[in-house]
Amino acid sequence: MAEQVIAALPEIRLSVRAQRAFLGRAVHYLATEAGIRQFLDIGTGLPSANNTREVAQRVMPRSRVAYVDNDPIVFGHARALLSSSAEGATAYIDADLRDTGTILERAADVLDFGQPVAVILPPRSRPAPRLRSAGFFAGLELLEPGIVQVHRWRPGTGDLGSGRNLAIYAGVGRKP
Repeated sequence: MAEQVIAALPEIRLSVRAQRAFLGRAVHYLATEAGIRQFLDIGTGLPSANNTREVAQRVMPRSRVAYVDNDPIVFGHARALLSSSAEGATAYIDADLRDTGTILERAADVLDFGQPVAVILPPRSRPAPRLRSAGFFAGLELLEPGIVQVHRWRPGTGDLGSGRNLAIYAGVGRKP
Protein backbone atom coordinates (compact mmCIF):
# COMPACT_ATOMS: atom_id res chain seq x y z
CA MET A 1 0.00 0.00 0.00
CA ALA A 2 2.86 2.38 0.83
CA GLU A 3 4.28 1.90 -2.67
CA GLN A 4 0.86 2.77 -4.16
CA VAL A 5 0.73 5.97 -2.12
CA ILE A 6 4.27 6.88 -3.19
CA ALA A 7 3.39 6.19 -6.84
CA ALA A 8 0.30 8.42 -6.58
CA LEU A 9 2.05 11.12 -4.53
CA PRO A 10 5.77 11.13 -5.41
CA GLU A 11 6.47 14.06 -3.07
CA ILE A 12 5.14 12.19 -0.02
CA ARG A 13 8.56 11.01 1.20
CA LEU A 14 9.98 14.51 1.01
CA SER A 15 6.85 15.94 2.65
CA VAL A 16 7.10 13.54 5.60
CA ARG A 17 10.79 14.30 6.08
CA ALA A 18 10.17 18.03 5.83
CA GLN A 19 7.39 17.76 8.42
CA ARG A 20 9.74 15.95 10.85
CA ALA A 21 12.45 18.56 10.24
CA PHE A 22 9.93 21.34 10.99
CA LEU A 23 9.02 19.66 14.28
CA GLY A 24 12.69 19.54 15.25
CA ARG A 25 13.27 23.21 14.38
CA ALA A 26 10.11 24.34 16.17
CA VAL A 27 10.83 22.37 19.37
CA HIS A 28 14.46 23.54 19.35
CA TYR A 29 13.30 27.16 18.98
CA LEU A 30 10.73 26.78 21.76
CA ALA A 31 13.22 25.18 24.16
CA THR A 32 16.21 27.42 23.46
CA GLU A 33 14.79 30.81 22.48
CA ALA A 34 11.28 30.87 23.95
CA GLY A 35 12.21 29.22 27.27
CA ILE A 36 9.55 26.49 27.08
CA ARG A 37 10.27 23.43 29.22
CA GLN A 38 6.96 21.58 28.82
CA PHE A 39 5.50 20.04 25.67
CA LEU A 40 2.11 18.46 24.99
CA ASP A 41 2.50 16.58 21.70
CA ILE A 42 -0.96 15.59 20.43
CA GLY A 43 -1.22 13.11 17.56
CA THR A 44 2.42 12.15 17.91
CA GLY A 45 2.34 9.05 15.69
CA LEU A 46 5.03 6.39 15.73
CA PRO A 47 8.15 7.40 17.65
CA SER A 48 11.02 8.34 15.35
CA ALA A 49 14.39 10.03 15.54
CA ASN A 50 14.43 13.67 16.61
CA ASN A 51 11.04 13.43 18.26
CA THR A 52 9.83 16.13 20.64
CA ARG A 53 11.42 14.58 23.72
CA GLU A 54 14.79 13.98 22.08
CA VAL A 55 15.06 17.51 20.74
CA ALA A 56 13.78 19.25 23.88
CA GLN A 57 15.80 17.20 26.37
CA ARG A 58 18.94 17.37 24.25
CA VAL A 59 19.05 21.15 24.70
CA MET A 60 17.15 21.42 28.01
CA PRO A 61 17.41 18.11 29.94
CA ARG A 62 14.72 19.14 32.47
CA SER A 63 12.08 19.38 29.74
CA ARG A 64 8.85 17.48 30.34
CA VAL A 65 6.90 15.90 27.49
CA ALA A 66 3.45 14.32 27.35
CA TYR A 67 2.67 12.49 24.11
CA VAL A 68 -0.94 11.86 23.09
CA ASP A 69 -2.26 9.41 20.51
CA ASN A 70 -5.07 6.90 20.29
CA ASP A 71 -3.53 4.27 18.02
CA PRO A 72 -2.77 0.96 19.80
CA ILE A 73 0.25 0.33 17.54
CA VAL A 74 1.66 3.76 18.39
CA PHE A 75 0.97 3.12 22.08
CA GLY A 76 2.89 -0.17 22.01
CA HIS A 77 5.90 1.39 20.28
CA ALA A 78 5.81 4.41 22.57
CA ARG A 79 5.94 2.29 25.71
CA ALA A 80 8.90 0.36 24.31
CA LEU A 81 10.85 3.29 22.85
CA LEU A 82 10.04 6.52 24.66
CA SER A 83 12.31 7.25 27.56
CA SER A 84 13.39 10.40 29.33
CA SER A 85 16.46 12.18 30.55
CA ALA A 86 17.14 11.68 34.27
CA GLU A 87 16.24 15.33 34.91
CA GLY A 88 13.11 15.49 32.75
CA ALA A 89 9.96 13.44 32.39
CA THR A 90 8.12 11.75 29.53
CA ALA A 91 4.64 10.23 29.50
CA TYR A 92 2.35 8.70 26.92
CA ILE A 93 -1.40 9.31 27.06
CA ASP A 94 -3.77 7.01 25.21
CA ALA A 95 -6.52 9.46 24.22
CA ASP A 96 -8.25 11.00 21.22
CA LEU A 97 -7.38 14.55 20.22
CA ARG A 98 -11.04 15.51 20.71
CA ASP A 99 -11.09 14.29 24.33
CA THR A 100 -9.45 17.39 25.81
CA GLY A 101 -10.68 16.69 29.34
CA THR A 102 -8.91 13.32 29.48
CA ILE A 103 -5.79 14.74 27.85
CA LEU A 104 -5.50 17.63 30.29
CA GLU A 105 -6.27 15.46 33.32
CA ARG A 106 -3.66 12.82 32.44
CA ALA A 107 -1.06 15.32 31.22
CA ALA A 108 -1.25 17.09 34.60
CA ASP A 109 0.64 14.09 36.04
CA VAL A 110 3.70 15.24 34.05
CA LEU A 111 3.04 18.87 33.11
CA ASP A 112 2.49 21.88 35.36
CA PHE A 113 -0.26 23.86 33.66
CA GLY A 114 0.60 26.85 35.86
CA GLN A 115 3.74 27.21 33.72
CA PRO A 116 4.06 27.70 29.92
CA VAL A 117 3.30 24.61 27.83
CA ALA A 118 3.88 24.20 24.09
CA VAL A 119 0.99 22.37 22.45
CA ILE A 120 2.09 20.53 19.32
CA LEU A 121 -0.45 19.50 16.70
CA PRO A 122 1.20 17.93 13.66
CA PRO A 123 0.68 19.61 10.29
CA ARG A 124 -1.69 17.87 7.92
CA SER A 125 -1.93 18.04 4.14
CA ARG A 126 -5.38 19.11 2.91
CA PRO A 127 -6.87 21.26 0.15
CA ALA A 128 -6.21 24.95 0.84
CA PRO A 129 -4.12 23.99 3.91
CA ARG A 130 -2.82 27.47 4.64
CA LEU A 131 -6.30 28.89 5.01
CA ARG A 132 -7.52 26.00 7.16
CA SER A 133 -4.40 26.13 9.35
CA ALA A 134 -5.13 29.76 10.19
CA GLY A 135 -8.10 28.65 12.33
CA PHE A 136 -5.78 26.80 14.70
CA PHE A 137 -4.07 30.08 15.52
CA ALA A 138 -7.19 32.10 16.39
CA GLY A 139 -6.44 34.18 19.49
CA LEU A 140 -2.70 33.55 19.27
CA GLU A 141 0.20 35.73 18.25
CA LEU A 142 1.62 34.07 15.14
CA LEU A 143 5.42 34.04 15.25
CA GLU A 144 7.49 34.88 12.18
CA PRO A 145 7.46 33.76 9.44
CA GLY A 146 3.76 32.95 10.03
CA ILE A 147 1.93 30.04 8.44
CA VAL A 148 4.20 28.73 5.72
CA GLN A 149 5.11 25.46 4.05
CA VAL A 150 6.89 23.32 6.65
CA HIS A 151 10.26 23.54 4.92
CA ARG A 152 10.05 27.35 4.84
CA TRP A 153 9.60 27.83 8.62
CA ARG A 154 12.98 29.17 9.79
CA PRO A 155 14.94 26.92 7.42
CA GLY A 156 18.59 26.12 7.85
CA THR A 157 21.30 25.15 5.42
CA GLY A 158 20.43 22.01 3.48
CA ASP A 159 16.80 21.87 4.60
CA LEU A 160 14.50 19.50 2.78
CA GLY A 161 12.13 20.80 0.15
CA SER A 162 14.16 23.82 -0.94
CA GLY A 163 12.69 25.18 -4.15
CA ARG A 164 9.64 22.90 -3.91
CA ASN A 165 6.01 23.61 -3.14
CA LEU A 166 5.06 21.02 -0.53
CA ALA A 167 1.39 20.91 0.45
CA ILE A 168 1.99 20.89 4.21
CA TYR A 169 1.74 24.15 6.11
CA ALA A 170 2.64 24.95 9.70
CA GLY A 171 3.32 27.79 12.07
CA VAL A 172 4.08 28.55 15.69
CA GLY A 173 1.70 30.66 17.75
CA ARG A 174 2.02 32.17 21.21
CA LYS A 175 -0.75 33.04 23.63
CA PRO A 176 -0.25 36.73 24.46
